[in-house]
Amino acid sequence: MGQVNVSPYQGLAPFEPEQAEVFFGRAQATRDLLGRLGPRLEERGTILLVSGSSGVGTSSLLRAGLMPALAEGAPPLTGSARWPCLLMTPTADPLRALAEVWVRAFGGQVEAVRERLCRDPRDLPSELSGTDAPDGRFILVVDQFEELFTLVDDERERQVFVHALHAMADGPRGAGVVIGVRAAHRDRCAAYPQFAEALQDGHVIVEPMTGSDLRLAVTGPAAAAGLEIEPGLVDLALSELGEGRAADGRYEPGALPWLSRALLGTWERRENGRLTIRGYEESGRVRDSVRRTADEVLAGLPPEDRKMALRVFRRLMVLTAGGRAERRRATLAEIHAAAAAGSAERRERVGALLSVLAGRRLLTLDEDGAEIAHDALLSGWPPLRQWLEPDLTAQALYDGLVEEAGRWADHGRDSAFLYRGARLLAVQEAGPRWERDPDSFPTPGPTVMEFVAASAKAARKAKRRRGLVIGGMAVLLVLAVTAAILAVAARQDAPTPEARPYPRSCG
Repeated sequence: MGQVNVSPYQGLAPFEPEQAEVFFGRAQATRDLLGRLGPRLEERGTILLVSGSSGVGTSSLLRAGLMPALAEGAPPLTGSARWPCLLMTPTADPLRALAEVWVRAFGGQVEAVRERLCRDPRDLPSELSGTDAPDGRFILVVDQFEELFTLVDDERERQVFVHALHAMADGPRGAGVVIGVRAAHRDRCAAYPQFAEALQDGHVIVEPMTGSDLRLAVTGPAAAAGLEIEPGLVDLALSELGEGRAADGRYEPGALPWLSRALLGTWERRENGRLTIRGYEESGRVRDSVRRTADEVLAGLPPEDRKMALRVFRRLMVLTAGGRAERRRATLAEIHAAAAAGSAERRERVGALLSVLAGRRLLTLDEDGAEIAHDALLSGWPPLRQWLEPDLTAQALYDGLVEEAGRWADHGRDSAFLYRGARLLAVQEAGPRWERDPDSFPTPGPTVMEFVAASAKAARKAKRRRGLVIGGMAVLLVLAVTAAILAVAARQDAPTPEARPYPRSCG
């Protein structure tokens, strides 16, 4: 690379094919993709499905890992160097997007190709005489396939697009169709029979990076750009991300983009071609890179979506006993409930918001849920704390109620699990507030309602028992006092020794 004015770090943006020389840490993952794709393309075309959690680097792997390797004819696909390699994302008009990349590669008119895609995608017009692919084969990489579900409302258009992809792979040209999709949307692909074989035998999961992968992702781009790294900087940066390491030593899915964002700021403060610890600290480290990104996202949202984002973030947090906010994973059903997404339109809007937040690496999405991408958001983003401060206690009480009601039900509705005293009083006092804000505090299910009713009933019984006990004690006290008074009176009425007559003598 060697361009002193071009950063080798991408920040939160994915790497592109032309940036392959500064794409490090995914060599093994690239070889694994080639190893899966090669045998499937030996005699026919194929569809390969590549999925990973948001932030794990699926787009960068496809664009800056797989595509350059294919262009070089890397084994086992040594003949792929002669194959055109097309890259697209579905967008809101996937058929037009596909027609446009086809025309750029093979010529023709966009509208004519789009029309042919709808009618018979096996017989697309092309001008392959100007290419170096005598067998007519090509590779089509469809990145961010989840856009087909988040941006396209017409199910018929979705089906036509999927049919076109399958026809390219199954047709005479035997194309290799590589689909990159977020894990959160992978299950939706199962609704299309054309993906059945790919889901069963042609599915590759992109794993989070290991420590050695991330270290190379820092040192490799620097070396390629002719930059020197101050000793200790890499260890310092990785230590900030180390809190989120899994048991197998892998980092969080969003570790690389956050680290890359911090290193971009460090590069901007480089000193004579040297990345320094001082520059890293002045850039705000990982924590401040998170804050800056979050501020940018927030400023770009419409007011209504800002409120929705607040509700989503609140659902993704939990308070510990000491009052510390921590991340918690929430299912899509929980997120929809928190955002009052009762209608299909509202759920689509929530889905679009989640895509925006995940696209900027603020959230991590998986098959059926989401979580905040980094702990730095909880403590390092002031607007989040300001938004949530008034409701954190109420949210903790609400979450605790739902959890305890479930525990009560799981234990055969044992009265030992019911709320009593201050906890029951707090829930009863919070009830009206929850009712005034159903968007934030959705009406709980019947189990919770029955739990509160049973707790209140038990409290009333206990109060009546206390009343009876107190009443009984009061009666006993009155009787005791009365007895004492009578005893005193009896002693007062009794003759004193001086007043008693002497007994007469006998005789």
